[in-house]
Amino acid sequence: EMLHVLGHRFCPAGYYLLGIRREGESFGERALLVMQERSATVRTLMPSEFLVLDKQPFDRIIKAELHKEKRDKNKFLKVYIPGLDRQSFTTRERLSYLFKDESKTAGATI
Repeated sequence: EMLHVLGHRFCPAGYYLLGIRREGESFGERALLVMQERSATVRTLMPSEFLVLDKQPFDRIIKAELHKEKRDKNKFLKVYIPGLDRQSFTTRERLSYLFKDESKTAGATI
């Protein structure tokens, strides 16, 4: 299955082809992220089925994920940095903003 993604802004002749989406690919996420009007129209080339995620559930998912990341980082700091286990959750949370997550492959130089 394929979908044509058509643009309409700044195109006096009407629509123009922005891209093609295939089965499993997403579209429309920009409108969810930045709360703007959709910038493209999608037209199906054949009968299609979609999984649709509205703004409110999307925001709940993002918020839950951010809270999980905060809790995980807070737990990491509490366990691996001496003395932080005696500090409050709020203090550890404030300190967590000073650290960024990084992953390294085996043998990487740090």
